[in-house]
Parts: sequence; structure tokens; C-alpha cells
Amino acid sequence: MKIHPYFLNIYDYYSYFFIFDFIRLLKKHKLKLFDDGIEFNNIKNIYEFITSLNGFLWFIVDPVKVKLAGFIFLDGWWSNTYGVDITTCFDKKYYGSFVRQTGKIFIPYIFKTYNIKKLQAHVYSTNMVTTKLLYDLGFDYEGTLKKHTIVDNKVVDILFFSIIKIDN
Repeated sequence: MKIHPYFLNIYDYYSYFFIFDFIRLLKKHKLKLFDDGIEFNNIKNIYEFITSLNGFLWFIVDPVKVKLAGFIFLDGWWSNTYGVDITTCFDKKYYGSFVRQTGKIFIPYIFKTYNIKKLQAHVYSTNMVTTKLLYDLGFDYEGTLKKHTIVDNKVVDILFFSIIKIDN
């Protein structure tokens, strides 16, 4: 039996039940999510980050355990909603089929709801699991920024992937 994830937008009333788990996950993975030195060491920084997303933040909930499995946010909108960057973060115990199922549901939702044409993801070259997942979800490799950032004290490339909506 496949478990279908449940999505809660940050503005949904019940999302506040998961805010502390979100903060825990955000702090735990901040170095993997952000290479710009952003800090989440006080409530003001966390509040500013959340409000900077203008509501484009979703909590992904495990409907069986009613626990936060991860989160997804959209930012970097360009060309009057032609495209947007997607960032995801999941608790490690949800890696695999749960994350894949989330992508299969969430990606069409984003295209339909916001009428975008292109969804883009940036991945550190050391993150082979996410790279494979993006291919499985229909993303295409677009290019590489060579030696672009530092992760775990190592210079790494950033890989660009995108999926483009084909209008019929």
C-alpha cells in the first residue's frame, strides 16, 4: 500500500502543529540547503526566512504517523511566473518511495496551480540520490556551475535540472 503524503501550506491553520519540527529539520540541514551562510539561530531569522517565501512553503506530512516528513519551498520566480526554483528537505527516514511519491503528486500540482512553464532544481554534485530522483521524476539535466560552492569544506559543482511543461 502506497502512502500518499499530505501537503500543508504554511498559511494553513494546522501547519502550526508542525512548526517546531520544521525548525528542527531546517536547522539540521541548513548547510545542505543553503551555501550563503544563512543562520537560523534565533526566531527573527526563521521568521524572516518564512515570510520571504510569500506563502510558497509547504509541510509534507506522513498521514499515518501524522508527523512532519519534510518541507518544500519555491523561490526565485522569474519572467512573470514563467518559472521557479524548487527546494526540498526530508527527514532521512522518508527517503525513497515516500519522497518519490511526494514529487509525483507535488510537481503536477505546482504546474497546474501556478501556471508555471518551468520548474528548476539546483543540486550539489555530491548528492547522487537527489540527482537520480530528479531524473526519475522527469527532470532534465541542463548544466553545471563548476567549483561553485563549498560543502563540508570541499569545493563542489552545482548541477542544474529542470522540467518543462508541454502545453497540448
